[in-house]
Amino acid sequence: MKTAIDYIIGELLDNQTYQHDDYVTIDLSKDHLEYLINRAKAIEKEQIINFAYYFKHEDFTKKELEQYYNETFKSE
Repeated sequence: MKTAIDYIIGELLDNQTYQHDDYVTIDLSKDHLEYLINRAKAIEKEQIINFAYYFKHEDFTKKELEQYYNETFKSE
């Protein structure tokens, strides 16, 4: 499962049109950028709700929570 950050970074890089001297040009309309931002916010909200629900029904240690996050959300 991708995090909201993974999603928006992937989308922005997919729209990369030019790279030169460590600078990247991303070609997006304002509407498309707003869509990507809103979609990333929706992904984050869903993940927070799912995590809170899961957390509520389990008794986790901090280490177990970190392991759950890494297995569920962290990119490889």
